This record gives sequence, structure tokens and C-alpha cells, in this order.
Amino acid sequence: MLLLTSCKDEKETPAATTNNGDFMTWTQNGQVYKATDVSAFTYKSIPIISINGGVVLPGQGLSERTLTISVPNSLTKPGTYSLPQSSTPADVVSGQLVLVVPGISTPVDYNTVYGPAAVNGTVTLTEYDVQAQRLVGTFEFTAESSGSASPLTQTVTAGSFRLTKLEAAPGGL
Repeated sequence: MLLLTSCKDEKETPAATTNNGDFMTWTQNGQVYKATDVSAFTYKSIPIISINGGVVLPGQGLSERTLTISVPNSLTKPGTYSLPQSSTPADVVSGQLVLVVPGISTPVDYNTVYGPAAVNGTVTLTEYDVQAQRLVGTFEFTAESSGSASPLTQTVTAGSFRLTKLEAAPGGL
């Protein structure tokens, strides 16, 4: 699942990488975002690996936008994978974007599984080695709101990531 949120600020978010060089960047509606927090999680109860990037504004503890790419555990090698519509999101590669919108108490969720087309983008895994804990790739997609958000869709292009540590999901999920 890929999750991305945005605000009306037109300034580019400063670049951020972790001490080990992990990063995630993307362009949404023409604005470049560089995650200030990146992570990758494995789950006990869901057969996926989630690759996450959040943009946290200075002085705030919550991400104002979060992008997540979910990859089924059944994938075993690098390649290009489509982001299809699906009623079972844990079985497909998916992208999700969550946006915090001023004045709305609940973040707005956009997901490729609800997308406007049968295929709503791609993820290319150039390095995919779960044993070595190394995930590198690129992505692009169009995600649709599961509700009645305006706008109904969000487009993400020129996405890239590198993660060198897989963690167990918080809370033992």
C-alpha cells in the first residue's frame, strides 16, 4: 500500500536520509517531497512488506503526508510490478497516500486498489533481498480516495526509495 499526503505549501521539503543512507522521494502534483522518516516493516498477521515514507513538519509529531508501498511476501526477486485494482489488497503490490488536510479531523486516504483504472501504476524493484534487508526501487501511480474526498485522485510520479533495514511491525502485528 502506498500512502502520500500533501499540503498547499509550495516549498520543497528539505532532503533527509537516515544514518544508513535510507531515503524515499516522490513528486505529487508537481511538488517534490523527500521523506523525513523512512522505514520498512514485516507483519506476522499480513503477508506483506510495507515500505514507508513520511514528511514530518518541524515542531510536529505527526506526518502531514505519508506514502506506503506494500509488497506481498510472495515476491522473491527484482522486477517491475503493476499496481492493480483489487478487493484483496494484501495479495497485490499497492500504493497508498495519506494526506492531512487542515480543518478535517481524519486524514484522507488514497489507495491504488481503489484506483480509476484496472492498473494504476508500477513499482520497479531494482534490488529486493529480504535476507540482506535491502530494498531499492522506483514507483509511480494514481490513487483514488475510498470516500468522497476532493480531489478524488492523487498522482505520484518519479518516486524512488532505498531501505537497508526491515523491522517487525510495531505492536507485534
